[in-house]
Amino acid sequence: MKIVILHDSVSNDTQLINSFNSDCCVLWEKDFESVDKLITHVDSLNLGALNNICFVYHFPGYHSLPYFRNTISGEDKYFYVNDNLIELFKKFKIVDVLSCNLNNSKFAEEIKKIEDDLNVDIRYSVNKSGNNPNGDWILESDGADVRNIYFTDNINNWNGVLNDGIVLSGIDFTNSNVIEKVGTTYKLLNNITWSVLVTALAGAGNEGILNNRFIQLGSNEIFDGNNKVIDLDGITTSGLFATGGTSIDDCSEIKNLGVTGGSLNYFGGYIIRELMIFFKVSNCHSTGNINAPETGGICGNLAGENGVCTITNCYSTGNISGEYSGGICGSAVGSGGECAITNCYSTGNISGEYSGGICGAAAGAVGGVCTVTNCYSEGDITIGATYAGGICGSYSGGTGECTVINCHSTGNISGLESGGICGAFAGAVGGTCSIIRCYSTGDITSSNRGGGGICGSYVSSYILDDIDGIDTDYGGTCIIQHCYATGNIQGEGSGGICGKNMCDNLTVNSTSECTIEYCYTTGSTSGANSGGICGSDTGSTIGNIDITVRYNFCESIDDIIGSITDGAEDYVTLVDNHLVSIINKSNDEFDFLTYNGYLNIGGDGEFYYDTRYPYPQLIWQLNPINSQTSNNKITTIDFDVINSGESKTSARHSIVDKLFEYYEDIDYFYCNKSSLGLTGGANIVKVHRKNTGDSYAEYINVVANESIYVSISENENHATFSYGELNVYVEFLQTGAYRVVHSSEFNYRDGDKVTINGLTLSFGGVHVFLDDPRPIPCLTEDTLVLTPDGYKNITKLKTGDSVKCEKNRTSRIRSIFSTIQSGNSQSYPYIIPSGSIARNYPKEQIKLSGDHLIKYKKNWILPRKFKLSKR
Repeated sequence: MKIVILHDSVSNDTQLINSFNSDCCVLWEKDFESVDKLITHVDSLNLGALNNICFVYHFPGYHSLPYFRNTISGEDKYFYVNDNLIELFKKFKIVDVLSCNLNNSKFAEEIKKIEDDLNVDIRYSVNKSGNNPNGDWILESDGADVRNIYFTDNINNWNGVLNDGIVLSGIDFTNSNVIEKVGTTYKLLNNITWSVLVTALAGAGNEGILNNRFIQLGSNEIFDGNNKVIDLDGITTSGLFATGGTSIDDCSEIKNLGVTGGSLNYFGGYIIRELMIFFKVSNCHSTGNINAPETGGICGNLAGENGVCTITNCYSTGNISGEYSGGICGSAVGSGGECAITNCYSTGNISGEYSGGICGAAAGAVGGVCTVTNCYSEGDITIGATYAGGICGSYSGGTGECTVINCHSTGNISGLESGGICGAFAGAVGGTCSIIRCYSTGDITSSNRGGGGICGSYVSSYILDDIDGIDTDYGGTCIIQHCYATGNIQGEGSGGICGKNMCDNLTVNSTSECTIEYCYTTGSTSGANSGGICGSDTGSTIGNIDITVRYNFCESIDDIIGSITDGAEDYVTLVDNHLVSIINKSNDEFDFLTYNGYLNIGGDGEFYYDTRYPYPQLIWQLNPINSQTSNNKITTIDFDVINSGESKTSARHSIVDKLFEYYEDIDYFYCNKSSLGLTGGANIVKVHRKNTGDSYAEYINVVANESIYVSISENENHATFSYGELNVYVEFLQTGAYRVVHSSEFNYRDGDKVTINGLTLSFGGVHVFLDDPRPIPCLTEDTLVLTPDGYKNITKLKTGDSVKCEKNRTSRIRSIFSTIQSGNSQSYPYIIPSGSIARNYPKEQIKLSGDHLIKYKKNWILPRKFKLSKR
C-alpha cells in the first residue's frame, strides 16, 4: 500500500486526481491541520505495510516542499524539508516527490543528507513531471519511472505538467496587445487584471488555479511593468514572479510595476515569491494587506536566501497583520546570503507579532547580511504587535548580520516590547545588529511595556532554554550610533532608545555586547522603571556570562536607564561610558546614586583618554591607566568680539556654527551667601552678583552693572573663594585666558539636593566629591578654523586675522599662545567626528584637548576630568 498526499495546487486537475492506482491511499494535506493528525489517521486505517509515500504538487517556483509549513523560517533542522515532514519521512522507506524543476544543487545536497540521516530513499524530478510532449514520469534523481507505480492508464488523458509557472521565453508576442518583447525584456503595455494576463499568456482553458499561477523569469530576463498596474481582482497569491539566474549579475529583474488588491498566502509576496535566490526589484509597489505569516508587501520570505537580491525604490500601503511579516520583505530576508533594501517605505499599520514596517523577522539570519538604507515607515505599531519594529521585525541580525542606516519611523509604538526601528531581540542569538543615523518620532504608549524608541526588548539577548543541559555560546552584539527618539516614553520598563532586558537572560557561557553612542531622546519619561536611553532590567541573567554595555555621548532629559534587576551588578560591566548631556534644563534632576549604585562601582569614576580609542572614554575602574606619555601641541586663540557691545578676553571662537556656545555668563552656580571674596593682582576677573530671590546667581566674567573687579596676581595661577562646603576658583592659564572650576565635597542627608551648573544631584546619606572644570577651548594643530574665507588650519592663522564665531559674528585674533603638553594622559586630545553629536553637528571633525568641554544647544558635553567618587 502506498500513501499519496495531494497539495491544494492540484485541486483543479480532476483527471490527474482520478488516475491513481487502487493500492494508493490518496489524502489531501488541507484536510489535516498537522502531521501528527495525518499520522494518527493513517494508523487508524490499518493499511498494513507501508513502503512508499508520494507528494504531488505543482512546482511553486522554489524548491522547499510546500507541506505543513507552520513554523517560523530558520527554526527547522533542514532548510528545504521542514521538521514536520521529517517526522513523516521516518515511517517510510521510499519518498517520491512528484513536481517539476527540483534541480538546485543545494537542494540535492540536503536531500542526500536526509537520506543518510533517516536511511530513506528520496526520489524527485529535475525537469517536468507530466505527460508528453511536455513532460514525463521519470524521477531523474534515481532514474525511476513511477508512471505505473502510481497511475492507471487514465493518466494518459491528462494534458498537463506539475508546474504553475508561465515561462515567457517560449511565447510568441509578435501580435500581442498585452506584452511587448524586446530582446530579453518583457514590457507590460496596459493596466490589466491577473486573470486576463494569465489567459493571454497560458491560453484560454489553460489558466489553472489563478492563486497558484506565476510568471517564471530566467537568467537576464527583465519584466518592465512600464508604470502599469496588475489588479489581482480579489485572488490570494504567493507572488506573481519567480526568478532565475546564478548570480546577481545574470539574475532576473522586475521593475516599474504596481500590484493592487488581493491578499497573500503564507510566506508569499505580491511581486516576488518566497525563496527566490537572485533577483532585482525596483520602482514597484503593492496596495493589498500583508495578512499571512512571514509575508511581504513586495517580496516573500527568505528573499536572497543563500544568494543576493536588491530591492530599490519600492513601497507598500497595506496593513501588516501577518506575524513575522514586513511591509517590503517577509521573514528571514538575506538568510545565508545578502539582501540590500534601499529607498523603500510602507504606510500601513503594523499589528502582526514579530513584524516590521520594511522587513519581517530574522533579517540577515543564518550567517546572512541584510542592509536597509534610507527607508521609513509611517504606520502605527498597534496593540497586539508584540516584539514588532518600525523598520525591521524581531531578531534583526539574529545568527547573522543586519545593518539599518538612515531610516526612520513616525507611528506610535503600542505593541508590547516593540521598537521604533527594530523589534525585540535585535542582535540576539550570536548575531549582530547595527543601527546608524536612525530615528523615531512616535510615542512609546502605555500599552508598550518594555519597548524602545529605536529597539524593542532583549537587545543582544537570548531567551530559549539550553538543549539537554549543554552549555551554549549565545548572546549577541548590537551597535546603535547617531540615533534619536522624540516620542514620550509612557510604557512601563520602556526606554527611549532600547527597551527592557538589554543583554539579559543569557544562557551559560554566553557573551553579549551592546554599544549606544551619540544617541539622544527628547520625550518625557513617565512609565514606571523606564529610562531615557534604556528600559528596566538591564543584564539580569541565568548563568555565568560576559556582558558589556556602553553608553557613549548619549543624552536624555531623564534617567539614562530604568531599574536593574537585583543581582545584575554581579554580571554587568559598564565601560567607556559617556554620561553626556544628562540634563536639558537647569532644574532637571539626575540621580547618580540610582544609576551608579547598581553598577557596583568601588572607586573613582573619571573621564580618561586612551590612545587606542579615537574618542574620549569614560572608564569605570579602580585603577585607571595614567602612565602613558604624549606630546601634543595645544593652541589657545585670544581675540576680541566685534560689533557685539561687549568685550571679553576669553576664547569665544566656534569652529562650526553653534557648536562651541561657550558663554561665561551662563557658567553659573547657586549659593546662599550674599558676598564672595577673591584675592589677586594685575589680571582682571569680573564677577557679577545678581539677586534671584532666596539665593544669589553668580556670573563669572560679565561686564554689567554691580560688577566686582577682582584681580589675580602675576605670580599666582588661581584664586579661590568659598562658601559653605563649595569651593569655586578661577585658574589663570595665559595672559587674558582663564577657566572656572567648581570643586565641592558634600555630606548628604536623606532628601538633600544640590544644584551646580544646572545639574541637580540627589543623594541620601552619601559623600560625594565633584570636580567640574570650565576651561576655554584649546585647539590642536590639525584643527580647521572657520574664517570669512572658509576653513583654515589653525597653524596658518596669525594675529590680526578674522575668524567666525557663533551667531554669525566675526572676531579678530588679538594673540595666539602655543604650548606642548607632555606625559599627561588626562589632557590628551580627543576627536569629535563630523555629525557625531547631531545631524550636521559638527560640520567638520574637531580635535580638542582633554581638559575642555563643549556646549551643544542646552546640553554640556562633559570633559574627561569630571570625577564622581562614591564612598
